Amino acid sequence: MALKALPTQSDKLFLQNLVPELGPMEGDCGEDNKAWASARQSTEADQRRVSQIYSARTFRYLGPITEETTDANALDEWALHVFLCLTDAGNLLNADGDPLFRFKRGDNYGVLDMTFAEFQTAFGALHPLITRALRYAVWEINPLWDLRAVPEKKEEEKEGEGEE
Repeated sequence: MALKALPTQSDKLFLQNLVPELGPMEGDCGEDNKAWASARQSTEADQRRVSQIYSARTFRYLGPITEETTDANALDEWALHVFLCLTDAGNLLNADGDPLFRFKRGDNYGVLDMTFAEFQTAFGALHPLITRALRYAVWEINPLWDLRAVPEKKEEEKEGEGEE
């Protein structure tokens, strides 16, 4: 079978389902009013862009001592994951009641219609539970980026592995 260079896109992922603590923030509302997001699989270009945030380093040589600093952290990486792979979102509004993120139709899926700086301003205005849910939405379809702890399998689940 031929492999196409077209990333898979997720269905709508309700943020409350990804981070249950959002329930009290949303209240009792129907699906039409729940916050949701969709994301796409990352590409090799996305992987390279994420890795580049760790490449900016400063070296200082102080005689026998070398000092290295880098200007990147996990929160920057996670925001970049969302920026690169978020394809749509609903019911996430700014203080004026307008959609927080702008999207446009790309060739095969939606893409953010914002610069990374604009995205960071919007993303930074959100409650940390919401940014976590957006990150989890992206990680649902990009499991290699997923840093959540994987629950250890129970003994009965381990026993059945490899048997077919």
